[in-house]
Amino acid sequence: MSALAYDQDFYGWTQEQARLLGEHRINELDLENLLDNDSFAKLRDWFIEFDQARWDKQLEADSNAGKLDFLINAGARRCMYPVATF
Repeated sequence: MSALAYDQDFYGWTQEQARLLGEHRINELDLENLLDNDSFAKLRDWFIEFDQARWDKQLEADSNAGKLDFLINAGARRCMYPVATF
């Protein structure tokens, strides 16, 4: 639906926006009418924090599962045989 439908058929517009979200067709959303600048900024900030928390959780899980041990081992080897720097 177009932005004009937002003004003419709000219910239909909301249904279309929900369908587009459900189909992951984000680039087709009517972002102009979905969020004002302040709301968009709050959503962006929330998403950044959410994404960072997911990253931290996955990193911790990988570490606990030993998936990052190769990094620790590589660092330990490097400390035992430091590379000369000039």
